[in-house]
Amino acid sequence: MLQLEEELNLDEKLSNWNVVRCYTFQLHQVARTTQFIPEPRKLLRLNIPRLTAAARGDIRESGGNVTQLCMDLQNGPLHVFGEHKDCHTMYCVRKDYLEVNYVPLLSNAKIFPEIVQCSDILLRRAGRLTEHVTTNVAENYMSLVSKYGGGKRIDFSKSGAYQCRCLVVALYHYTGPSYIDIPWKMQTDQSPGVTTINIIKRRENRRAARRLSSDNDTPQTKRRKIEVSTNAEYEPDAAEIYIDVEEEMERRKKYVLDLFAEEVDCKEKCLLL
Repeated sequence: MLQLEEELNLDEKLSNWNVVRCYTFQLHQVARTTQFIPEPRKLLRLNIPRLTAAARGDIRESGGNVTQLCMDLQNGPLHVFGEHKDCHTMYCVRKDYLEVNYVPLLSNAKIFPEIVQCSDILLRRAGRLTEHVTTNVAENYMSLVSKYGGGKRIDFSKSGAYQCRCLVVALYHYTGPSYIDIPWKMQTDQSPGVTTINIIKRRENRRAARRLSSDNDTPQTKRRKIEVSTNAEYEPDAAEIYIDVEEEMERRKKYVLDLFAEEVDCKEKCLLL
């Protein structure tokens, strides 16, 4: 339990994924600002995926060098919109492509400073980004809590209802199905009964079987496919059906008259009774 708490102690740090997501959100906000003319806003909206990918690549290839990371992040918008004079030759291969430089167009429209300002959230956290902080452990733990929480079916207003399930999740994560054995021995100073031991064994067997089936080397069991023959009347080569319109109308007219005669006959019988 203490080990799990230490792993979850992230000092309220945003993960790299969340920081880049905030950066992307701010770029979309700039693209929606109607005070700029439509053409540069459309150009920005089309290149937001490239700006996000460039930021992720700079963080991934920083190698722990905060100064170099800041320089790459500042150069990211210039690289995406066609100005490669400050790009490193080790990762920029677009210098020889003769791309159109859209930076003057965006600068004249006064939208380029707003794009550069969006990268401030990355520059302020450059020191953290090089540490590759993630919240994967916390998210995995919360997924387990949601699995054993019971959702709205459980009344969490009772004492210890939610805290007890969080402790059970931690025990199950590190000990497996035998987590029942640990609190049992602490409370009763003896081993569980035969029924509880059998339940633990069955759960361990199922868990081992799931792990074995998820192994790539183990061939997966394929479901038997049921072949259903198509109806010949609906196949592409089905013969066209000729319908005589006059004959069909006469048949329907006769059917309606017969129904009306039956209804009249039934009412007459009811009146006689």
